[in-house]
Amino acid sequence: MKKSTVFRNSIALFFAALAIVACSDDNNDTPSNESIAGTYQGWSKVTFPDMPTGMGLDGEAVQISNNSDGTVKVAYTSKGAWGTSIFNSATVTTANGKYHLVGLGKSTIEGRKGGKATEYDCALTGEISKDKKIFNLIFTLKDVMGGTKISFAQGRAPLTLLVANSYKGYTTASSKFFQNKIDKDQTVTVAASEDAKSVTVNFKSSTWGTASLTGVTVSASGEQYILDGKGTIKMGMGGQAPKDYECIFQGKISKDGKTYGLSFTMPAVMGGTTVTLKNGTAPKTKAAEDLAAKKAIADFFAGK
Repeated sequence: MKKSTVFRNSIALFFAALAIVACSDDNNDTPSNESIAGTYQGWSKVTFPDMPTGMGLDGEAVQISNNSDGTVKVAYTSKGAWGTSIFNSATVTTANGKYHLVGLGKSTIEGRKGGKATEYDCALTGEISKDKKIFNLIFTLKDVMGGTKISFAQGRAPLTLLVANSYKGYTTASSKFFQNKIDKDQTVTVAASEDAKSVTVNFKSSTWGTASLTGVTVSASGEQYILDGKGTIKMGMGGQAPKDYECIFQGKISKDGKTYGLSFTMPAVMGGTTVTLKNGTAPKTKAAEDLAAKKAIADFFAGK
């Protein structure tokens, strides 16, 4: 055989081998767990029917380890209220330059106020880039809060998602005509906008009416988040038709979410009235002071 013929045959075999490798890389069902083991740090976005735009959690982690049968074990640990999710035998395939994960497992979530933990079925789907720098793992719990989805990704959560929550406590109100009127069992809800650039603050009170303030901004200062915005609050008492009043909103929320003060100020109500939601147990009030505050409020809305 001539040397030129041998050379041409060698070249043909070389390109044939390259074609086989390329086809193998594009195979959507190729098992490949060997390169994704490790610890992934990032943030989680949690959505459910009552919070469709989501809540954010920073400092989250997912641990992936290899199994001898080609599957992987995936462990998600939340620093928030979402407990731990374990998938003992998740399947890994490669396609389009990414690793794809699918698995079924269990999530253990503690009850409120230290109650007994409950285990739920959980489904895992997700993608990890070949260099492991970009990832999106989704944990779906269909039996939690009407259907909950936790999306874990690289980076840090937007501030608006970090403050999104329902804040419960008591309100204290003061005006030109009274001081420290207390109302128990009050709630202010903070929800991120669809683009996560601002938040909407909702407040509904039998005493102070209803407010839905959009476009509220969020910034960070030290160990707390600062919220600022304005809009209107609809107020009315004693059978009087509710009216819209200018409302200025300011809030401070600690980064752990345990301490907060959320204030609504109405300059045109009773010489200037500020209502502030606070965490914790409401202080006791004197009956005479509470009665005086209620009379002042009723007189204002009656036009006296």
